[in-house]
Amino acid sequence: MLKKQSKKNRLIPLVVIVGPTASGKSSLAIKLAKQFGAEIVSADSRQIYQGLTIGSGMITQKEMAGIPHYLLAFRNPKQSFSAEQYKRKAIPLLKAIAKKGKLPILVGGTGFWVQAVTDNLIFPKAKPNLRLRKQLEKKTPLQLFALLKTYDPERVKTIDSHNPRRLIRAIEIAQSHVQAKLTRGAKLFDCLFLGIAKERTILHSAITKRFNQWFKAGLLDEVHMLVRAGISEQRFKEFGLHYWYAYAYIKGMMSRKEFEQKSITAIWRYAKRQMTWFSAHGGKKDTTIHWIKTYSQARKLVREFLKNE
Repeated sequence: MLKKQSKKNRLIPLVVIVGPTASGKSSLAIKLAKQFGAEIVSADSRQIYQGLTIGSGMITQKEMAGIPHYLLAFRNPKQSFSAEQYKRKAIPLLKAIAKKGKLPILVGGTGFWVQAVTDNLIFPKAKPNLRLRKQLEKKTPLQLFALLKTYDPERVKTIDSHNPRRLIRAIEIAQSHVQAKLTRGAKLFDCLFLGIAKERTILHSAITKRFNQWFKAGLLDEVHMLVRAGISEQRFKEFGLHYWYAYAYIKGMMSRKEFEQKSITAIWRYAKRQMTWFSAHGGKKDTTIHWIKTYSQARKLVREFLKNE
């Protein structure tokens, strides 16, 4: 339980838990929430969507163990959702949690969304360019990524290289006449960053195990439901390649073995990109990530952090 914020401009204490997929972020967050009287805000760009329960690894009601969770399964999967939109929703929620005297915990693997909140990023105001978008939609994600690299070498370090919608928007901003560089706004939070460290072989095994659990839990049924709901082939690609491979399998475009192998490989590559992102951003001023291997390490760091608040 936190003390009520007494000073008008005092920074809000915020625990931030990051790491690759299947590393145990949600489990750690729940343990810490029970220990320190916290509530949890998710920072996952897939778990915001209704109907993407299994393949996004969304936490279940049982697993939540009575701890309030926010920004899960609230968005129509046909609608896009940007980092800027996420920031507008997340920051008021985190402030409201702190105002209740609770410790806010931000947890997720979408690094750019985490940064949007913790750095209070100010996003460029570029109007949609429909003509440009129509031209770019004909290109593959690889071509879009290469094009963005020529316009904005810094942005390619943080963007999902397999998400055409985000790549197109980034190119749109870079080609506009507005200031395209992201800037920081006023600091809102005093952050403790915790990263979950996993050996590569252990993480790969955890990813394989998780995918097999998804399959048994009904991943293909989930994809069938999304198809019936009108989700397009292109949209499945934007949800992550394992969703696209599941779609391709049920449409007869690949074998089950190919679907399983390609999905596990895609999730593993996504996890490596997450680690690359967090490694690149974890050593900067005000964003030092404390890489932990055990719950006791995390608990000690949080306790010391809160003593100084």
